[in-house]
Amino acid sequence: MDAKTFWETQFDPNTPLADLKQKIFLNLGYQISNLCIAWDPEIITIGGGMEAQFDLFAKELNPILKTNVPFPPVLKPAYYKQNASLNGISQLILNKIAVAE
Repeated sequence: MDAKTFWETQFDPNTPLADLKQKIFLNLGYQISNLCIAWDPEIITIGGGMEAQFDLFAKELNPILKTNVPFPPVLKPAYYKQNASLNGISQLILNKIAVAE
């Protein structure tokens, strides 16, 4: 099974794959909560491959953030969607070229 199928499939709640998916969301939610408490961001953007399933991730992560973070941030899909990392590295390269000239 590929990642896309894993995230798009609604597993029977009593199966190991449903349990795995829930554990992934809980662990991700707790780690993001810890970062939010430390940095206090207003917005968190979700990009890359996770952006393709933004609605699913937001539905699962928002309650965890609201429970664990005193001032929970807003979750939004990244502006560049699934090309966020490609655009980021392109910008770093362009900046490096500009500095070298």
